[in-house]
Amino acid sequence: MPVSMAMVIALAFTAGSIFTALGSPTPDTYSACTAAPSNRLPSSLSGTLATGTLYNVTVNGTAQCKSGDTLITWNQVGPTGATGPTGDTGPTGPTGNTGPVGSTGATGSTGQTGMTGAQGAAGTSDVYVAHNGFAGDPIASFVINNPGADVVSVNVPAGHYVINFSAALENNDGDAQYASCRPNTGFGTDVRLDPATVSDSGWRSSISVVAYANLGSPGPITIHCSTYDGYAEEVMLTATKVTNFNP
Repeated sequence: MPVSMAMVIALAFTAGSIFTALGSPTPDTYSACTAAPSNRLPSSLSGTLATGTLYNVTVNGTAQCKSGDTLITWNQVGPTGATGPTGDTGPTGPTGNTGPVGSTGATGSTGQTGMTGAQGAAGTSDVYVAHNGFAGDPIASFVINNPGADVVSVNVPAGHYVINFSAALENNDGDAQYASCRPNTGFGTDVRLDPATVSDSGWRSSISVVAYANLGSPGPITIHCSTYDGYAEEVMLTATKVTNFNP
């Protein structure tokens, strides 16, 4: 009895479904033979197969075909199709409502202005002055040849003092000389005096000293000057008492 191709394919897929139901791995691979003209079915069947008729459908194996027939294979599940294009982006959803903003707290009241402090005591501003060697003074100049001489002095109470001193120093020697003036509390100044010449028997130069003193008890502030073969004139000393020295 002839077997049609449709019946063979139906039997193959029925068998595949049974295997799937029984837990056979999927996808299943099928193979079968296609008959050439005048070929016969196996001995268990009878009749002549039409050209292209399938027989020996095998699941997950290789069908045994007669000589001259063609072996074909296929899968229970077809090949994966190409990936489709990406769909258009959907429209943006509406923006959610903004939550309520918290209210700002009330501004606190301004504090009261503090009381003005009491006025401090007035600062000390006593100035102590001494001078020598000006025109009209009994002594017109001081010889300050080494080791020198005290040219001016002023007595002051205990306290803090800013010292300012100035004088005109004269060199009567033919060579240039150094001269210095220093208070007895330290911090002096040195100057160089040009030599005297034939036309000018003495050469004068100004000198100034700025210093400070801290006296724990009353006493003198004295300026000592020295040079070689020289004089000090127009000497002026001021000692200003202050409250504090700040670094």
